[in-house]
Amino acid sequence: MPAMQMKITVVSNKARTLEDLRQILEGSVAAATITYVERTGEALDLENADIGLPDLVLLDSPWQDRADMAAVEELSRRHPQSVILLLCPNRSSETLISAMRAGIREVLPSQASRKELVDAIERARKRIPVAVIDKPRGKILAFLSCKGGSGATFLATNLGYALAVAMGRKVLLVDLDLQYGDASFFMSSAKGVVSVAEVAMQVDHLDDRFLAASTIEVARNYSLLPAPEDAERAIEITPKHVENLLNVAVANYDFVIIDLERSIDAVSMKALDCADLIFPVLQALVPHVRDTQKVLRMFRILGYPDSKVRMVVNRSVKDSNLPTAKIESTLGVGIYRFVPNDFANVSASVNQGISILKLAPDCPVSQVLKEMAGDLTGAAKEQESWFGKLFRGERSGLPLN
Repeated sequence: MPAMQMKITVVSNKARTLEDLRQILEGSVAAATITYVERTGEALDLENADIGLPDLVLLDSPWQDRADMAAVEELSRRHPQSVILLLCPNRSSETLISAMRAGIREVLPSQASRKELVDAIERARKRIPVAVIDKPRGKILAFLSCKGGSGATFLATNLGYALAVAMGRKVLLVDLDLQYGDASFFMSSAKGVVSVAEVAMQVDHLDDRFLAASTIEVARNYSLLPAPEDAERAIEITPKHVENLLNVAVANYDFVIIDLERSIDAVSMKALDCADLIFPVLQALVPHVRDTQKVLRMFRILGYPDSKVRMVVNRSVKDSNLPTAKIESTLGVGIYRFVPNDFANVSASVNQGISILKLAPDCPVSQVLKEMAGDLTGAAKEQESWFGKLFRGERSGLPLN
């Protein structure tokens, strides 16, 4: 399919910069009409009557002038379909947050390379609406470990990859383990400039653009909003902040996956309230089952129906001396999925920060994750892997070989 014809306006108060950008962009950006505007006055005018309203504005600015911020914010408010990229020498977190508040999609270095510019423009092209359509609300999936080390973060991040890459859904993972969250390291070496803490507290400015600009791009269709590096930044986050964040996210993504800390407080409780499905993760060990009982007891106190809960047993082995039937009778709920123990591939995935579906697409763990993604998207009838059938066979009397 040919690329959409795009109208681009490049704005700078320096003639040399405009010429440099012309040499970079001409012939590098397909299907685009590019207009170069040299600012001669103090006021920034992004709605030029001669060239019309652009699809994309590439603005070269030090981003210190409040008048520039006001002009960009006004354009974003009146014409939300226009995408604005900023070329700026100062890319501090403060600059990034103020730029995103004003409606800027992405902040690039002033001396951005050809590849950086072209890639940013192509990312922006995908966000320019072709037509206005009603979009159904996405689904929120919450993961938490019933006992430390259960592997909930690994499963949450890799299920997100399966939904995005294998199923073609638009996915956002929100790391709400505010004290020790490290979900980003499971998927990417990139470091986020802002975290879920800064984003969630931007109540007056939080919209789809601000949210998208704050995320780490893991893969096509898959973005991640990291936990704060400094836990002190999370102290002021309230349940209302979380609710607002999730409402914006679920309106713009097919799936929003929340990685929660193990302890349940007011903030994580609000996330669980908003979730469509909750995935408690445990291992087939007595201490894990005991802690899972406490978690499920809390869920019932909070009024969550069993139909909202999907129990996942991680690192399962065939010869476990804790039978499936015993686990289910103790917990009072059925097991949704068994994820096999594959230490070599899982360790390699975690240590390299690469999804196991990319690193070892045919391994048993990847197969189970793809089955879960197929189940959640309706792409396939609910079915279990060969590994899960072993455990079901144990309970139902089916042969194990």
